[in-house]
Amino acid sequence: MEAKKAGAVVVAGSVLMLALTGCVAGISAPAPTSSTGASAAIPGSFASPVPNDPAQRKNVQLTSCQKSAGSWVASGVANNAGTQPVTYKVTVTFTTTQATDVDQNSTTVTVQAGGSANWQVSGGQGAAQKTLRCVLRGVATS
Repeated sequence: MEAKKAGAVVVAGSVLMLALTGCVAGISAPAPTSSTGASAAIPGSFASPVPNDPAQRKNVQLTSCQKSAGSWVASGVANNAGTQPVTYKVTVTFTTTQATDVDQNSTTVTVQAGGSANWQVSGGQGAAQKTLRCVLRGVATS
């Protein structure tokens, strides 16, 4: 008789676990909404990972982030202490002051051996943003 009770408890416990799992799995988060009714699409490509080589990142600095002619411009300097020319891919993300990404763009800059070169990247949805921050998201050699 004890074996039947133990079996019944195991079966009841299994049924309860399945029922609870089904309830939890059925819960979903509400869909995001926009107060303006506008599309929430973000310009730029955020789907793929940004190329970033930590060993090369030290060679590229972001020195300025300013609004200019209806857009935002991030600019800086790339250095090459090596003996061969290097081409860097520099990726900048433009964010709001609350760190919401609004745009992302890249540029390439070739730096001669032992030299430095200026670079700049434009973005940021133009005049719609009164204040943006520029984040050096990735640096890689090509």
